[in-house]
Amino acid sequence: MADFRSTSSDGMNYKELADGLHHFKETEEGRDVMCESVKKYAEEYAKEYAEEYATDTKIEMVKNLMSNMKWTLEQTLNNMGVSNNERSIITKQLQK
Repeated sequence: MADFRSTSSDGMNYKELADGLHHFKETEEGRDVMCESVKKYAEEYAKEYAEEYATDTKIEMVKNLMSNMKWTLEQTLNNMGVSNNERSIITKQLQK
């Protein structure tokens, strides 16, 4: 278990772990691979969060418009210009 907490490949017990740690933390090529992987993960996470937040905001807008304007769901989604993909997501969320 000590190998998993190690920050350096020096003195690790298992050669396979030491080799991996050395490659990804102690070589330029390995650091580049890790940086690219972390960057890609961060971009995907940010995109997913932004889409989720935007959908939550649109759901609240749909609820308010339906209530205040006395529109049907279909009228509201049409007037908001909601895409087909988002329509299905919003509809499912409203049915909960």
